[in-house]
Amino acid sequence: MKAHIKKGKSISIHGGMKYRCESCGKAWFMSLEIGVEDFGKHGRPHQPAPFIIKCDCGGLAQDISGYLPFPTVRPLLPGLRYFAYDSSGRDDACGQPHTYQPEQEATI
Repeated sequence: MKAHIKKGKSISIHGGMKYRCESCGKAWFMSLEIGVEDFGKHGRPHQPAPFIIKCDCGGLAQDISGYLPFPTVRPLLPGLRYFAYDSSGRDDACGQPHTYQPEQEATI
């Protein structure tokens, strides 16, 4: 999967989905930002997560778990993959694959 690296604000997640590549067999967990696959439960309009995404090997990975909820909303940890909420305002917006890297503050 070619993931974008998103920097900046902290991200809250509510659950996730597991994906497996049909080419290389690699499996991984994708967290879900508030608004993605939560059907408005947390105050944002609902956006679906893609059923199939690209793997790092170039193959296609598909959802093998369905939605897996967390007991509570929690912050996303640096380096984890997730589906970011698409703030474009488009009617067909859906979660976008990213890797979370919070902005590093310079120290002197």
